[in-house]
Amino acid sequence: SGLYGTILMGSERLIEIRDARGEVGGIQFSLSAKFLGRDPDKSRTEDEEKNEGRRRELIARILEEMEHWDFGPDSPPKVQVEVSGDLSDKGSLRANFRIDAPSVEKRQYRLTEMQAAGSLKGYLLEISSFSAKDARGTLDGHADYQLLQRTGRFDMESSIQIPRLL
Repeated sequence: SGLYGTILMGSERLIEIRDARGEVGGIQFSLSAKFLGRDPDKSRTEDEEKNEGRRRELIARILEEMEHWDFGPDSPPKVQVEVSGDLSDKGSLRANFRIDAPSVEKRQYRLTEMQAAGSLKGYLLEISSFSAKDARGTLDGHADYQLLQRTGRFDMESSIQIPRLL
């Protein structure tokens, strides 16, 4: 709801999104982006099509998981994203993101002060920091995930009850 922003389509293939903002599913979003649109002379390879399917699958999983969370209307989470790259070369895509959620709940289990920051550099998704609190403790960590190989790693330190979130 209340989505607004500015889209500029410059010369050649340049597409720019400035200060796009709004609320989707109870989450406040802000987005800035600068892309080179698809090169009409360049055809997509089979691997590019497969990887695009994987990206869509990952986004669908994230959205599906979000349906299980309650954010409360008084303090909605905020997500900020900055993206750039050439849409004809997915490996050139770069994104930085930040998530701040004062309070989130899943299965009657509440986390507070949840924060995450990270980036996407080509096919590498990095969560450089993640933290949250519950009534008993804290969670801090970081992770990375290689989209092409479908492998990743994480490092986490926790005194919260993680099994209740799964």
